[in-house]
Amino acid sequence: MNLNLGKNAEAIKAYEKLLELNAHNFDTYYKIIECHKVNLPEDKTKFARHTLNEEDMKKVNGILEKYQKAFPRVNAPTRIGLKFFKGDLFKTTLKKHIRPLLIKGAPSVMTDLKELYHDQEKVACIQAQLHSFHDNLEKYTTLDGENDLEE
Repeated sequence: MNLNLGKNAEAIKAYEKLLELNAHNFDTYYKIIECHKVNLPEDKTKFARHTLNEEDMKKVNGILEKYQKAFPRVNAPTRIGLKFFKGDLFKTTLKKHIRPLLIKGAPSVMTDLKELYHDQEKVACIQAQLHSFHDNLEKYTTLDGENDLEE
């Protein structure tokens, strides 16, 4: 598209039109991220192993949040975030991703996260979040514990 010509704003508009047709397409999100001058590896299989710096993580988070709000029933933006984020941003995105899937009873939750299992830090976060949900369910019969009871 216009990305090779340096017309990133035009390219983003074109990719957004593609998202309106299919908001589940990961490649379109990746292209939009590249338009915002975030360097991604050419080999998509390495995305889950790619580490972004703090500035790029914040930039990508802003981009993905925009599309998550535009397409609330699509989980592609949060799944993409899980690939690139670390630390607190990963924990927040993880909870946002798996909570509705667990409530629905989606059997593919753990399969969705399979590509993250190579990163021990992410595995520890996943395990901690699932244990937290389990403990809250036993104690409060809600996923978020006392926080859910107040609402």
